[in-house]
Amino acid sequence: MANMSETEARDQLMTQVEGKYEVDIIGRMEKKKKELESRQEEVCREILVNAMQQYTASVVSETTQTTIELDDDEIKGRIIGKEGRNIISFERETGVSIIIDDTPGTVFISSFDLFRRYIAKKSLEHLITDKRIQPSRIEEVVAQHRQDADKLIRKLGEQVLTEMGISGWPDEVMALIGKLRFRTSYGQNILKHSMEVAYIAEGIAKQIGADSNIALQ
Repeated sequence: MANMSETEARDQLMTQVEGKYEVDIIGRMEKKKKELESRQEEVCREILVNAMQQYTASVVSETTQTTIELDDDEIKGRIIGKEGRNIISFERETGVSIIIDDTPGTVFISSFDLFRRYIAKKSLEHLITDKRIQPSRIEEVVAQHRQDADKLIRKLGEQVLTEMGISGWPDEVMALIGKLRFRTSYGQNILKHSMEVAYIAEGIAKQIGADSNIALQ
């Protein structure tokens, strides 16, 4: 009984102490919690900044026009063709708009689609050099450069994966990666942006002890 009384007395004393200092204890715990949360934000910010500093690259904004330089303004008439048949045929085959104005020695290719603009640029440069600008020839040249562009996007995908040390991805995925070179978001090239994100993820993984290879891929 005496032992029980001592135990009860001790419990009662502890209850009184807890009651007396409960508010202070809770206040200290909340303070420590906020300090930890603040420190977590600082650590996260530091990790992110360090990862971004490890990979720095210039951001190039893509426009909606491509400029073609001409050696002779007389070629503009041949690009347009009789009653506009050449320029109509070219725009139909490539899906872009050709802008020919009074700007000397210059023709503009306009389109939001970078891939179409690339094919159109290569095709028009080919036609200007070839000097045979007519609807049937336009169709032939555009088809040729469209095939070349399809091969290019696969090659670009392979180059990116090799540069980043990534292997074992299917051919279809390589082509999709390469095609990102001709896609933009808010004016920024998506392929370059995706590579930046991957490198930053790799940097963060290294700092926190995670698998950087998984983060990179």
